[in-house]
Amino acid sequence: TTIEKFDLVFLDPPYHDGELVKVLPLIAPIMNLEGKLICEHDVKLDLPEIIGELKLQKRYKYGKIAISKYQLMEGEE
Repeated sequence: TTIEKFDLVFLDPPYHDGELVKVLPLIAPIMNLEGKLICEHDVKLDLPEIIGELKLQKRYKYGKIAISKYQLMEGEE
């Protein structure tokens, strides 16, 4: 069985159920090495710099929401 790999993954889960921190490490196996993961979350949620094989590249804040961009650590330049 071949697992399809993705260059870009968007996550916009319900904000207040705590699922985002559980889901983030599960995404790494389906990402291409240079792939990006973009997730929207409550600005008050302090996501870790490193979670599983993913490393935070940038965080943007827009009022009550934040957008965090992760990349596989092996994909860093």
